[in-house]
Parts: sequence; structure tokens; C-alpha cells
Amino acid sequence: MIILEGYLISKDTSSFLDNLTAIATKYECVIQSFDARYIVGKSHLTLATEYSKRAFERENSIAKDPAVELLLYASGRRQINRAMEMCINPKTTGIVIVIHGEKETISSNLLRELILPSDVIEPTQNIELLCTFFDITRAELEVSSTDIESLVLERVALLNLSK
Repeated sequence: MIILEGYLISKDTSSFLDNLTAIATKYECVIQSFDARYIVGKSHLTLATEYSKRAFERENSIAKDPAVELLLYASGRRQINRAMEMCINPKTTGIVIVIHGEKETISSNLLRELILPSDVIEPTQNIELLCTFFDITRAELEVSSTDIESLVLERVALLNLSK
């Protein structure tokens, strides 16, 4: 698994997504892009990737497309339309791309040409946005001895139980 972080060189989101799809198809990789504001850290994407790969291996995936399955796990949701809020759109600034598959290195090299690299997963995240998206209440955050990242990882893991 390779994680790329950065900013889109072009503001043409549609063209960028077409390029992602073309690269994923040509090199038989799973590629999913995210709005960086919804990602709490590399562990978030690592866990979501592991669970989505396992779901396909066990033939109990929610989605038919591995990239969509990855999106569902990263969002901690079964509903694709709600999970899509994490995807990039024309207003997205920072992006995170997950690539996994046999030719992930070739794919990542091609994708690096489409983004300006940066460490956009920062510890100072928009807690309000994350709490709203992942349905984490203020009370849960206050009484929990863990941080926002741990609570999001819990949401990712709980998707397995809701199947």
C-alpha cells in the first residue's frame, strides 16, 4: 500500500478522477482519493485498506468495486452516498490517495505527476468536521480517554460488525 499526500496541480477534478481511473485500470491497482480533511492519519487508511482487502478475499464485501469498498471502510459507513462526502470535489484543497496492488509503485509514480506533494495529514485537524462526519458526539469525545484518531479507527472497525 502506498499513500500519497498533496494538492491537485489542476483544479479540473473531473479530469483528475478520469486519470485515476485510467491508471487503476491499466495497472490493475485499487486507487482511491480522499479529501484530506476527513483523514485522521495514516493508521486510518491502513486499517480501512486492510479491512477492504480482507472483505474481498472473503467474498463478503459491501461494494462490487474494491475502491468503493475502501471508501466505505474509511468512512465507517455502509451507505455509498454518505461515504462520498470524503471524496475530492472542486473545492478540495489537500488530497490523500491510497494505492494498492501488484503495480502500485508504477501507479504511484504516475500519480505523483498529477499532484504537488505535501504532508497534508496534519495533527491539527478540524475536530468539529470529523465529529460531525463520523457521528462522534462531544460527550463521547470528552469522556473518552482516547483521541479523535482512536475514535475514528473504532468507527472503521465497527463497520465489520454491522455486516
